[in-house]
Amino acid sequence: MTIEDAVDVVVVVVDDVARPAEGTIVGSARAADFEGVSQKTFGAGFYEVEVDPATGFVRVIEAVQVHDVGRAINPMGVINQIHGGVMHGINKALTEELIYDPPTGVVVNPNLDEYKLHMIDGMPERVQVDFVEPYDVVGPYGAKGVGEPALLPASPAIHAAIYDAVGVYVNRQPMTQAAVLRAIAEL
Repeated sequence: MTIEDAVDVVVVVVDDVARPAEGTIVGSARAADFEGVSQKTFGAGFYEVEVDPATGFVRVIEAVQVHDVGRAINPMGVINQIHGGVMHGINKALTEELIYDPPTGVVVNPNLDEYKLHMIDGMPERVQVDFVEPYDVVGPYGAKGVGEPALLPASPAIHAAIYDAVGVYVNRQPMTQAAVLRAIAEL
C-alpha cells in the first residue's frame, strides 16, 4: 500500500513505510526535507574564578558569554536565557553530582539538601552577555535556539580558570572542593 492508495485508511509512516493504524486523523503536516541542512549554533565563554587553595573552594567572580543566536526575536529573553545558562553551567561545573550507593545503585542525594546547587549568591558579581545575529535560513524568522548552548561554555572555561589560578587540572566534573583539594595535594 502506498500513501496515495490510503484514501480512507488511517496510516502512520514509520521508517518511510506507510502502515495501517486505527484512530482519527485530526490534521496533517508536510515538512520540507532537511537532508543536507544543519542548524549550527556557536558560543564562547570566559570565566574568572577565585580559588582558595586551603579549602578547594571555587567562586566564579566574572563571566562573559557571547552567542550566535540567529535573529533575536526577543532580545531580553535571549539575555535572560544566557544568564540562566551561566548559572546552570556553573552548577554543572562545580556542584551538581548524583551520588549512588555502589552495592544497590540507589541515589543517596535525591533531594536539594544533598544534591548541591548554587543559589542566587553563587551568581558571579559581573555577568556580561552579548550575541551576534546572523540570519539563519533554517530557524523560524531567522532565529536559533540558545537554551542549551548557553550552559556549555562554563565547564571548560572554569576548568581553565582553576588551572590558571592554582596550577592544577581537575580531571572530573563536577570540580568539587574535594576534587580541587585532591588535585592540589597531588602537586
